[in-house]
Amino acid sequence: MTVKRISQFVTNSLSNMVKNRRKKPERKKTSKYWKKKNNFLSDSLVYTGDAVSVKTRINLLAYDAEEAVSKQYEKVEEAVGTIDNNKISWIHVTGLNDTEKIHTLCKHFKIGLLHVKDILNSEHLAKVDVVDEQYIFLVLDAFSYHSDLSLQHEHVTLILGNNYVISFQESDSPIFDNIRNAVEQNSMSIRSRTADYLFCSLIANVTDNYRRLIEDIQDGLEEIETKLLNLDSKGGDLTYQIQDYRISYRQLRRAIFPIYDDFRLLLRTDSTLIHPENQYFLLDIKDHLTQAYQTVNACRENLSTLMDLYFAGNDLKMNDIMKRLTVVATIFIPLTFLVGVWGMNFRFMPELSWKYGYLYAWALLVAVGIFTWLYLRKRRWF
Repeated sequence: MTVKRISQFVTNSLSNMVKNRRKKPERKKTSKYWKKKNNFLSDSLVYTGDAVSVKTRINLLAYDAEEAVSKQYEKVEEAVGTIDNNKISWIHVTGLNDTEKIHTLCKHFKIGLLHVKDILNSEHLAKVDVVDEQYIFLVLDAFSYHSDLSLQHEHVTLILGNNYVISFQESDSPIFDNIRNAVEQNSMSIRSRTADYLFCSLIANVTDNYRRLIEDIQDGLEEIETKLLNLDSKGGDLTYQIQDYRISYRQLRRAIFPIYDDFRLLLRTDSTLIHPENQYFLLDIKDHLTQAYQTVNACRENLSTLMDLYFAGNDLKMNDIMKRLTVVATIFIPLTFLVGVWGMNFRFMPELSWKYGYLYAWALLVAVGIFTWLYLRKRRWF
């Protein structure tokens, strides 16, 4: 009776284990992704990024050939109320957490609701939209190095309208400070040019950084390749370095590929917002994007080559270790045989009664070991 109960208990336990393994873990429907989402069925606006601590600020830089005046505003009504249509206005917004303020500003310039949602969607792919003769909408990914030298991604949106440019960024990092200084100092007579020249300068300021970042990745990959070719280098640290470069490569690839394809819309557009004299600057930006695109593809091949080289180096190191272990084992095989023979408990073994048997045994073991080592050395096993 006891045996039956034990068998029944074991059977029930096994069946419960199988049932528990087949059960899939339930996914939480209240994840961050589903909470932060702008959908087409709702007019509500949600900022999907992580820079929620950055306060939304509006900076208006109005300039003409004679002067440039910059002022920061907290309220949208104050900023748009001081816009002079006879001057070029650059409205720079930092921090996207205040969605109502973003919506009010875009409504004043008649920016579509879907484009407003694209501004607030930090994971949106880079793109270019030309809305008739009203405005040109462009989404970019800006990158900078964090304090720990990791690559930091930032969502940037640029809008070109009639005599105005609006720029949005998630943080308050100074990615456009050099453009602001150029306008205030009138470098290259920028204040005498049209608004689309400012638009092109902002685009170039972001896209030119792509090339510098890719060059940094290439230099790092060359250093890793040099270390990998040195078999004495430690591969553990190199693994993490390669993985970091793979992450940076994926981020840059995600930023460059979409804008590389969509940038042709700006070159082919007949919109009057782009003046013919500024088409050359767009062509120059296109050349830089092409170079960045080709370099990113080359980085992909370099990463694949480095991974293959890393695994090949590990195989060579493992083969070298196995060869050394094999040599050591080969030397001790005959010695183990001799010790095993003398360790047998037979009653009549003449060498056990020899006076100098222990000494002879050690001499024989050493001689066999040296002979085996010389033989393997002559065969170039090591």
